[in-house]
Amino acid sequence: MVNKVDISAVCVYTIKYLKKEGNDTLMKKLYRSNTQRMIAGVLGGLAEYFNVDVTILRLVFVVLFIMSFFTLSLIYLAAAIIIPAERDVY
Repeated sequence: MVNKVDISAVCVYTIKYLKKEGNDTLMKKLYRSNTQRMIAGVLGGLAEYFNVDVTILRLVFVVLFIMSFFTLSLIYLAAAIIIPAERDVY
């Protein structure tokens, strides 16, 4: 006889355990960074969200910005308006 395990109970227990331990990898929030900002903090917030160095994102952004000025400037402006600031999230 095989014992059946209620998967929902296991998931709820795991989520509570991760939150109790302070592990916030379960739910990340995207925000504009206050600490790693140059203009509006969009790239700093993306770097913190994806856990990469902000310098790498800035270099990639500058190269792409040179190749496609209008498109990336619109994307950056839209992100600066849509993504909330860090102080508004926490």
